[in-house]
This record gives sequence, structure tokens and C-alpha cells, in this order.
Amino acid sequence: MDIKLKYQPLAPQLRAHLSSEKHILYGGAVGGGKSVYLVNDALRQSLMWSKNRVGIFRWEFSTFKKTTYLSLKEWVLDVPGLVVYHNQQEHIIRLVNGSEIVYGGLKPSSSVSGDVMSVIKSLELSSVYIDEVTDVPEEVFLFLSTRTERHKALNPHTGSWEYPPPRVAGTCNPELGWVKLRWVDSQHPDHVFIPSNVKDNIHLPASYEAGLREIWADNPEWVDRYLEGNWTNLTDFEAVLPADKIMEAVRREVPQGTPVIIGVDCGAFGNDKSVAVVRRGLWSEVILEKQGQSTMETANQVALLADRYLPERIRVDTIGVGQGVGDRLAEMGYPVEPFIAGAKAEDDRFLNKRAEAYWGFRNLLEKGLVSIPNNSIAVNEMGVIRYMISASDRKIQIESKKLVKKRLGHSPDYADAFIITFDGAGFEYMTSAVAG
Repeated sequence: MDIKLKYQPLAPQLRAHLSSEKHILYGGAVGGGKSVYLVNDALRQSLMWSKNRVGIFRWEFSTFKKTTYLSLKEWVLDVPGLVVYHNQQEHIIRLVNGSEIVYGGLKPSSSVSGDVMSVIKSLELSSVYIDEVTDVPEEVFLFLSTRTERHKALNPHTGSWEYPPPRVAGTCNPELGWVKLRWVDSQHPDHVFIPSNVKDNIHLPASYEAGLREIWADNPEWVDRYLEGNWTNLTDFEAVLPADKIMEAVRREVPQGTPVIIGVDCGAFGNDKSVAVVRRGLWSEVILEKQGQSTMETANQVALLADRYLPERIRVDTIGVGQGVGDRLAEMGYPVEPFIAGAKAEDDRFLNKRAEAYWGFRNLLEKGLVSIPNNSIAVNEMGVIRYMISASDRKIQIESKKLVKKRLGHSPDYADAFIITFDGAGFEYMTSAVAG
């Protein structure tokens, strides 16, 4: 094959390509060449073996099309003579040596119900590549790892059909969550973490880093995390919910119990989401994640969830767009309980109900009582929301949604949904302990 590939790996990319470990994390700063590495490692595995089959994915296909697919197009699809077949409906690229690259999104079409593994159960691959692996639930990643070593390829040197050495490679920016625990904080067998930094990318113009530093001049956290690629300073000591306690709650298993409560944080059109969380006692999970829909659509979806989980109460943030959701659910006969963040707190130490609810959840975390799902978005939102004590009246207050949104780029919909759901759970624990 006389095909000219223009890819010249950066030093950290080369280390990742040459890694013998099965589970590879290539992660860090923006501009570090993460997607480029991922696509070219998939291509490398495909060309080293004839009739091989590898997969490259993101959690959301809509995001894949806007990001990873562009790298796939540049480094694979647009290379003259390399691709002989591309089925855009089935998301399959066949190369000149008969190897195939399967691509797309791993998330099932409906996040309200269904098997989260449904997309990946039918995959038969030799290697798997996941862009922004922090978006993927850990259980999906672990199951996806079992879909490797399931496809034999032709070894061009021996002429025999063999299983290529498996690779499960992921990329991401520094984030709290299971990825950091698995690769950065721990030494799991057959895992390797290769950090990337914008300074490693010799292909970027000199103005790239300077421009980002100027844009993020008022946000040193973003400079540290997304420009320096620093994984060590993700703990915000001003955060109301301690990061170490959040991660302990992710790993903790508690029995499902009572009461059954659904909490809903309502988003309007735009990049805000409507998120619903159910708790059974002190165990919880996310049951609704929807973006860009009307209040009536959200209300109808919550009603379906209520019919399934039979909650004692459905707590709805009824400020703003949530008012319509709460009103509609009440009209339908569901047990709605408004959550008004700005209402007066029962405890005089707190500025308002929102601050009291956040502090109550903090107490549950510190006592080691709750179990929360391994949802990377929720975990990261929880870990960055700050509290302060006012100088005038010494009341505890939580930074506003507006300020959080300015720092994160999106509203803390997941964190607020958990806080709404667990509001008052500490009192339930205290009364049950007394009764026992």
C-alpha cells in the first residue's frame, strides 16, 4: 500500500502509542492532541493487522459528530487511497487492508429507561477508543473492556489469524470522578496514565496558549486544570461538599430503603438540563437527563417515572420554569412538594433554604451515610459549588446558580437535583436511629 500518512506524533502521543498496557489514559490540557492521538492509535491498530476491527466512540453521538468525527475525517477519511468504503448510516469505515473502524455514541437513545449497556452488548472488537472517557459511566467502561479480544485479525507477518493485543484507550481533561480514581490516584494493574500539556504540542501557534491565558485571566482554576493539565488541584477547599467525601459516597453501597423521594431541577430551553434524581432511603440514582425541552414534556416524563417508582413526594424546584412542571404534576394528582431555594431556612445559621439543604447533604456525606451514582457530571458539579459566611450576620450561604454557571459554563442542574432530593434526609436518619 503506497499511502502517505501525514501524522507525526508528539512526544507524549508516541509514548501512548508504544504503551504495552491494555488500559491507556491520555489526558490533560486542551490543545494536547487528545483526539488526534486517539484516532491515530485506532488507525495504527487497524493497519498493523489486516481485517482488524476497532471502535472509536464518545458517550453522546451528537457530541461525537461535532468533535471526534472531525479528527476522524482529517486523519482517516480524507487520506487518499486509505478508505475503500464508508457507511455513514451504520458508522463503519473500511480501510484498504480490510480492517474496519466502527464509530459513534455509546449512550442509548433514551436516558429515561432501558439498558445502559444496550449499545455495546453487540460489539465484537479487538480494541476500543473512548474520547472524553469521563462522560462515560464506569460500569459501561468496564463492560466495554470485555468487548475487546473478540475479533481475530490476519497477522501480515505470519499469515495466521490471531487476536491482536487488546487496547482500551481513553482521553479526557482533568475531572473529579472514577477516571481520576482509576488512573491518576491508583495503580491498577495493566493501566497507564500519560499526561498531555499544551506546551507539548509543537504544531500549535505561539499565540494559542497566550490567548487562552488571557481569556481565562479571571479564572485561575481553568488555567490550572484545562491549560496546565493539572490533576492534583481539583479539590476546591471552599467547596461546600468535600471532594473526598463525594468519591467515598460514589464507592459506597447502602441498602435501598424508604422513603422514596424524587427531586427535580427544571431547565428551560438552552444548555440547561432538566434532571431528576430518585432516592430510596439513602441510596440514589439519576433517572432523568433532558435538555432543550418544554415544561410540559418534563412534567409528562416525571409523571411516567413517578408511576414506576411510586414516590411519597416529588420535590420540584418551583422557581422560574419549575413552576409549570410542579403545577402540571399537581393537576395530574401526583404528590408534589415545592422546593423554594430562596425561602427562609428553618435553622438560623443559614441564609436560605438552598444553603440549609446543601449543608444537610454535606453532613450526610461526612457521616458516610449516602450512596450516590458514578455520574461524572454530577460528581464534578458537587465538588465545585462553594459556600461562604457573610461578614454582616455570619450566616452560611451558597454561591448563586448564576455564579456557578459563570465558572462552569453551565448550570449546576445535577447537584441541585441531588440537594432537592436529599433535603431533610438527615432528620429521617436521626429519628430512625432514636427509634432503633
